[in-house]
Amino acid sequence: MLRFGIGETLMRLSPSFELQPWLAQRVDNVDPTTRRVMLRDNARFHDGSPVTATDVVEAFRRNYDACSGADALISKAATISAVDPTTVEVKTPEHSGTRARHGQDDLACVESGTSVAASDLACN
Repeated sequence: MLRFGIGETLMRLSPSFELQPWLAQRVDNVDPTTRRVMLRDNARFHDGSPVTATDVVEAFRRNYDACSGADALISKAATISAVDPTTVEVKTPEHSGTRARHGQDDLACVESGTSVAASDLACN
């Protein structure tokens, strides 16, 4: 997603291809269309500033704007909001499965808005 590799994803795949939290501490399925993502307390950007729920929401919006294929990850009709400084809520218009696999995709990369220009975003 980023040309210069200054972002991370909410989830990642382990060497044995198991989904694991990365920037996220955990992801809870609230109901079939709602996920709550709790960020790690110690999640930091490369400059040392904390990763907040607002940063995650803004990164998803930037990625959606830059990548026409982002709708395949999470519907652009989804509502992504910051519940509190460390919790993100994703509400999709339809049931999207029980696993938070979308959090490990490059399109879910979280980067600091102050350190990345729109020209640095690149879709695969």
